[in-house]
Amino acid sequence: MDRIAVIDFGSQYTLLLARRIREIGVLCTVETPDGFKLEKDIKGVILSGGPQSVYEEGSAGFPEQLRFLSVPILGICYGMHLMAKEVGGVVSSGLRGEYGLTSVSIDNACFQSVPSEIIAWMSHGDEVTQLP
Repeated sequence: MDRIAVIDFGSQYTLLLARRIREIGVLCTVETPDGFKLEKDIKGVILSGGPQSVYEEGSAGFPEQLRFLSVPILGICYGMHLMAKEVGGVVSSGLRGEYGLTSVSIDNACFQSVPSEIIAWMSHGDEVTQLP
């Protein structure tokens, strides 16, 4: 059966994310970065957020197996920072952290079934300061 794999980097919201995916009828598994295995039934991967910064010594790195997947990968917070760093982007500490609800405008074909504006929860301190 096709599934989405969520790789958990320590986010407090990973299980909520996985539950929401299952609620729309999609099989979803939660994996650790070290425990992730390349399998044919994976149709997409989500890299979760987490409490670390990608530039900190000892922070979790980009899972090696993902380099060989040809499926969509969505990075959330730490996951997005990890993806940017992996392909040559620069991630830095922001001037100030942000925490709370925010309005997000969406204009991308990947998200055509999502409303063009949503309210989302944010909790972050880092940002991609240079695109790859």
